[in-house]
Amino acid sequence: MWLVEDYCFQIKGKMKRILSLLIVLLLSFLLIACGGGGSGGSGSSSSDDSSGETSTSSESDTSSSDTGDSSVVSTDLCSSSNSYTIDNSTIDNDSSISGNSSIMDNSSVDNSTVTKCSSIISSIIDNSTVDNSTIRFSTLDNSTTDKSTISYSSLSSTNDNSSTIDNSTLNLSNSCSSYIDNSTINNSTICYSTIDNSTIDNSTIDNSTIRFSTIEDNSTTDNSTINYSTLSSTTDNNSTIDNSTLTLSNTCSSDIDNSTIDNSTVCYSTIYNSTIDNASNITNSTITNSIIDNATIDNVIINNNSVVQNQTLQNDNLSGFASSTSPTVTSFFLKKSGSWVSGDGSSNVDADTNIYIYFSESMDNSSITVNTSDTSCSGTFQLSLDSFSNCVQISSYTSWNNLKYFYFDPASNLISGNTYHVRVTTGAKDGSGNSMSTNYTTDDGFTVTK
Repeated sequence: MWLVEDYCFQIKGKMKRILSLLIVLLLSFLLIACGGGGSGGSGSSSSDDSSGETSTSSESDTSSSDTGDSSVVSTDLCSSSNSYTIDNSTIDNDSSISGNSSIMDNSSVDNSTVTKCSSIISSIIDNSTVDNSTIRFSTLDNSTTDKSTISYSSLSSTNDNSSTIDNSTLNLSNSCSSYIDNSTINNSTICYSTIDNSTIDNSTIDNSTIRFSTIEDNSTTDNSTINYSTLSSTTDNNSTIDNSTLTLSNTCSSDIDNSTIDNSTVCYSTIYNSTIDNASNITNSTITNSIIDNATIDNVIINNNSVVQNQTLQNDNLSGFASSTSPTVTSFFLKKSGSWVSGDGSSNVDADTNIYIYFSESMDNSSITVNTSDTSCSGTFQLSLDSFSNCVQISSYTSWNNLKYFYFDPASNLISGNTYHVRVTTGAKDGSGNSMSTNYTTDDGFTVTK
């Protein structure tokens, strides 16, 4: 009997020791769980206060957060402490979210401040300030972002500085000193930034670099560098435009290189290695090594191997440019009753008339010659009343409008009652050395008053 009792006693002792061990292990797990969850890493036991209040823990959290954030500011590094994850939540009413936090998955940040080194993903940020953080797949409205990385997001009525904005949309927003890539900028103001692979619409861009982008619909670029971009319905000033296309745009005081200017207005600019086409208007500029077609060129310097065709030149200084087309006589005028009239087919022309010849482009003055000594039909300009067997002697001629218009003065009054014809021969050349392709001869001629 005593053996049985002794055996039971031993069993009870072992069970007590096992139970004590299990209680110790359970208490250890509880201590670990309580220390790692909700205390903010403070390690304070005040969270287990018998009253159930958690104010001491919250205060230690805030104190710990402030201390950690100030260290971040002073060293400009992200602290490994004070790390929070806010998921599918609403943060509102002047909250302060400490550094190195994560705000994600359909959270809403409103009227709050998010400090350095935080990550905001798939959230809505409204009326808040976000500093030196990463924002992705989010919507920002009426907020301020500073020194942040913003990707795949929408910024509306937002002020931004010194951030990297990628694959996002800026609407009614301002951004300065930022890098913007592969984004849409609408109704916004950008300054001192770099814009790559983006669409800029109805916005103002100032002192920035724009590359591989489309600038359109009433945008303004000022003091910027624009490369490999398309400008449409844009107003630009004091910029450098390189390898781009300007359509229905205006630019003044800019440097344009290796670009296409189509149906646009350019003033006080320098244009190199470019194509100017389709009713563009170039004034007070310098054009070098470019192709000019069907444009209006006024008070311009055209230099070095420029190709000029099908355009109007006015008051221009042409230096060594090249024209690919032959010159033609566009019209000539005579004086009738003291007024200038179209020449061919006119009757009762004044006997003391002079003769005006208009050419299609600027001519080589040395190629315009006349007979000043006798009645032979020599020279590239000739006037005759007998089918050019004999010609009227010309006393002199002058030119104006940059060698496009020539004024010929016969040596004596023309004989009344006779029909005269005018001829300009293929010896006449333009400023590029292109000769007239055929002789110009009036069809009907003109008669002198009796």
